[in-house]
Parts: sequence; structure tokens; C-alpha cells
Amino acid sequence: MPPPARPNILLILTDQQRFDTLAAHVNSFGAATPGMDSLVRRGVSFENAFCTAPICAPARAAIFTGHYPGRVGMHANLGNPCPPLGYRHLTLGHRLQAAGYQTVYLGKSHLGGNLLEYVFEIACEDSHDASPAP
Repeated sequence: MPPPARPNILLILTDQQRFDTLAAHVNSFGAATPGMDSLVRRGVSFENAFCTAPICAPARAAIFTGHYPGRVGMHANLGNPCPPLGYRHLTLGHRLQAAGYQTVYLGKSHLGGNLLEYVFEIACEDSHDASPAP
């Protein structure tokens, strides 16, 4: 009998979105969020989570490396004085590829640098702000 298939992993990171903005949860604002609600019902939703940093780049660096932002040198958003995340750090891309997954990154990263260097096989930085894109 073949081993069970690995589940697909889809990690969605939104900016400036609180738990209570989703209709599937509390929905304090009365917003219609059918796409996110469907994902909540069919996937995993973290209802009691804490963030390592209150701003984008350090929080994302922590998610992708598993380390506190200060340990990987991302104590602020990109720019002066914070450089891009260094390529020497093991990332989620490294770990997923080692487990046999194809890794794809689509969207803004706010990590700086080239997403392919963070070990994503396919990468497209699609950001509508001044973040660097490869």
C-alpha cells in the first residue's frame, strides 16, 4: 500500500487584518468575507495566536525562519536601518523542499532580496508598494 499523500499547504498572510474582521469568526465590522470564511471552514485557522512583531517585515521573517526577528537581523521594516533578510538563514522554503514539497511564493514578502534565494522554486513578488522585487 502506498504511503498516504502529503497534504497541500497554503499559507496566507494578510496585512493589517484582525481576527474579528472575518465573518467566520466574530466579524465585528459586518464585512462579507466569503473566500476567507470558506478557507476557515475547510482548513486551519489560528484563533489564539501571538505575533513576534507588530510590523510586517520582522513578523514575516520570524514566520519564514522560525527565529525571533532580532536574531535574523530584521528588527524593522525594510529600508534604513534594516537590510533584507540574509540568505544564510534556513527558511520555510528550505524545510518544505527537504520534506519533498514544491515551494511557490506569490505576493509580497517584505523580506527584501531575491525570493529564489530563500529557496522558493517559483517566486513572484507582486506588491503594490515600494518593497523591492526580484
